Amino acid sequence: RLQQELKNGRRLIHFRGQPVWLPANARVQIGDIQDLAPFLTGSFDFILLDPPWANKSARRKRAYSMLPRRQLLSSVPLKRLASPQGCLVAVWCTTNGAHLRFVARELLPSWGLTYLATWYWVKVTKHGEPVRPFDCPHKKPYEFVIFGGPSSLSIPRDKVFVSVPSCIHSHKPPLSELVRPFVKNGGACMEVFARYLVPGWTSVGNEALKLQHESLYEPASSEFPQS
Repeated sequence: RLQQELKNGRRLIHFRGQPVWLPANARVQIGDIQDLAPFLTGSFDFILLDPPWANKSARRKRAYSMLPRRQLLSSVPLKRLASPQGCLVAVWCTTNGAHLRFVARELLPSWGLTYLATWYWVKVTKHGEPVRPFDCPHKKPYEFVIFGGPSSLSIPRDKVFVSVPSCIHSHKPPLSELVRPFVKNGGACMEVFARYLVPGWTSVGNEALKLQHESLYEPASSEFPQS
C-alpha cells in the first residue's frame, strides 16, 4: 500500500518502480477496498464511487477486476466516512438496468441515503457529435451518475454534461467543478475505486494511480520537487 499526503504542491514520486505525479493537497490510499476499509478515516462532505461493474465489455477486455453488486454493500464503510452534517454521495453507473435499480433501490437506502438525482454524461466527438447514435442497441453514448444524500440536500435532478471520452478504458471526466456548488463550504471530498487523483481530494482503490503515470503528462516546467 502507498499512503502519501501532500500539502505544498504537486510532486513526482516513484511507486513500484514507476514515476507518477501527485497533485497538490491530494491524499491517496492504494489497495483493495475490502482490505483498506478498516483503515479509512475522515469525515467527508462528498463521496464519489466509480465501481468496477461486472459487464460483458469489461470481461472481454479483462480491463480490471469486476465487483459483484452485493459486495458493494459490505466493502465500503460509507456510513462511517460520511459527514454527520450531511454527505452527498454519487455513484457512476452504466446503462445496465439492473445496476441502475440496484443503486437507487438498494445501495443508497442501505447507507441511509435518499435518492436525489440522476445526471447524464454524454460522450461526444471533437466535433460535438454523440460518439454513436442514442438508439444504438449495443452501446449507448452516455453513462449515469446517481446521487443520494439527506433529503434536505438540494441538487439539480436531471443535469447533462458532455465531454470527449478518453481512449483509456473506464476513464471518467472529473466531477469536482460540477459538484462544487452543492458541497457544503467546499468540504472534504473522497473518491472510492478511483483511477486518477484530484487536487484536494482523498482517492482510494487498487488503480488510484493508474492515470498518474509521468508518460501521460507534459509538465510546463521541469523544476518540480521529486522523491
